[in-house]
Amino acid sequence: MRHGGIASLFVLADLATAAVEHIDINCTIREVVIEEGSGKGASSIHEKSFSFWLDDASKTISLADGVALTVTRFDDNWISAKHGSVSFEFDRRRQRLSYASSTERDRSTTVIFGSGRCESKAHRP
Repeated sequence: MRHGGIASLFVLADLATAAVEHIDINCTIREVVIEEGSGKGASSIHEKSFSFWLDDASKTISLADGVALTVTRFDDNWISAKHGSVSFEFDRRRQRLSYASSTERDRSTTVIFGSGRCESKAHRP
C-alpha cells in the first residue's frame, strides 16, 4: 500500500502541473524614449507597468489586452517574441523583461527600449 500512496502523489502532482491554464506576468519597467529628426532631438525616461500572460502548454504569449505575440523562442529559460516593430526578451529564471523598438516616419526616428523586474502568478482553471 505504501508504494500506491506514493504513486498517487505523483499522479496528483502531474495533474496539478497540467492544470495550469496560464501565467500572468506583471512587470515594473523603466522605459527610455529617444526621438530625433530635423536637427532636433529629445529623450525621456518613464516608469510604467507592463503585463502579459503566457501559456506553457501551447507555447504562446499575449499582451494583457489579448494581443498575441509572435514567438521566436520559448523554453524553460528564455522567451523571445515580436509584435510589430517591438522585440521582447523575457528571462524566466531572473524574472526580467526587456524590449526595444525603432520606427522612422517623416525623417524622424523614435527608439524605445525598456527593462524591468517582473512577478509571476499561475492561474488554474
